[in-house]
Amino acid sequence: KLLKQLEKKYPNEPVILWHLAVNYFIVARRLPEDQLDKQIALLKLGFDKSKQCLKVTKTNPDCWLTYAASHGALAVAEGIFDTISEISDVQDEMHKAYNILKKETDRCPMAPWGVDSKHVALGALAEYYRLAPDWWLFKLLSGVRGDKEKSWKYAQQMKVNDVSTANIAARSAICLGADSDNQTLIDQGIALMAKGMTFELLHPFDEAEYRRLARLYNAIAKLDNPEPEDYYDLACVEFGNDDKDALKKKSDK
Repeated sequence: KLLKQLEKKYPNEPVILWHLAVNYFIVARRLPEDQLDKQIALLKLGFDKSKQCLKVTKTNPDCWLTYAASHGALAVAEGIFDTISEISDVQDEMHKAYNILKKETDRCPMAPWGVDSKHVALGALAEYYRLAPDWWLFKLLSGVRGDKEKSWKYAQQMKVNDVSTANIAARSAICLGADSDNQTLIDQGIALMAKGMTFELLHPFDEAEYRRLARLYNAIAKLDNPEPEDYYDLACVEFGNDDKDALKKKSDK
């Protein structure tokens, strides 16, 4: 409500617009799965605000980050395979934010413990490359290929000081370790996961991120004489990114 009031008073102010987009995104993500229509409506509002932000300026990295987040979340909520051509656009949007942030030295914090816009961009790219399907059909249709090494390249640059970054870095390390049969990297990921379980919940996303991390923690704890493929299924497969049948079904249409 406060942001809406500020927008009326200061129209087309990028800081207000991207904050509005972030809030629509957060509220949408916190809705239960049985309220998908409401979630989509909120994500569309956030997407519109981020687009408005980019119309004002193309050099604000937070406008690009919120645009990519809203764009990607909306594509998933509406059916990722219905909007497959848009996924490569989300990749480009995240890289635009990251490339701007690489040149900046005075970035504003986005969350506690020194998490700023660059951390958000690194985390987004790490998750994207971990989860983007890497089957030939997806590559053929959208020009995007999942890259576990690239995911870890971005994830290992983050300072792991909160639940969200621990979740991202741990999954990225375990996923690449499993994919490359690297037990040392798997162990590093497990250590990051255990570290994440000790953090306080301080951010709106922390509750959901903690539950997600706890599910991974508990699943790994139950493994008996695990093989790399066991870790792969737990750390690399998520949010339907392995659903080849669904992709083929949609692409055939």
